[in-house]
Parts: sequence; structure tokens; C-alpha cells
Amino acid sequence: MSDRAASTSPVLTAQEAAAWLRLNETGVRDPLASLRRYVDQGRLRAFRCGRCLRFPVWELEAFVRREIEGPKR
Repeated sequence: MSDRAASTSPVLTAQEAAAWLRLNETGVRDPLASLRRYVDQGRLRAFRCGRCLRFPVWELEAFVRREIEGPKR
């Protein structure tokens, strides 16, 4: 897959999702572990493709929106 195709795909790998969320730029020690923890906690939805997790971009956008808005009152 070309770099251009990967950047426009609506579904990202765990490494791409961590980069999209900029977890590696925020001082998080293990961005992939943080991503898995968000999934395990039910805060971020992903699906399995074989043994790998895949993250739809719209789920990442919804996750960011929920994190910004905080808990519902």
C-alpha cells in the first residue's frame, strides 16, 4: 500500500491511530498500550482484523469529541 493510500484510508492500524491521536507526542511512555487500554475500558471502539486491531477514523474523531466534552450530566 502506498503512503498516500494509507493516509486516506478510513481504517487505521494501531500505530497509525496512535499517531493520529498524537499519543507519541504527548509524552505517553507506551502509546500502543494506552490505545489498548482505551479499547479495554470501552472508551474507544476498534475491531479485529485477524490478530490486529483496526481503528475507524470516525471512531477516533468520536473518542476525541467525548474526551473534550467530558462526562454527560
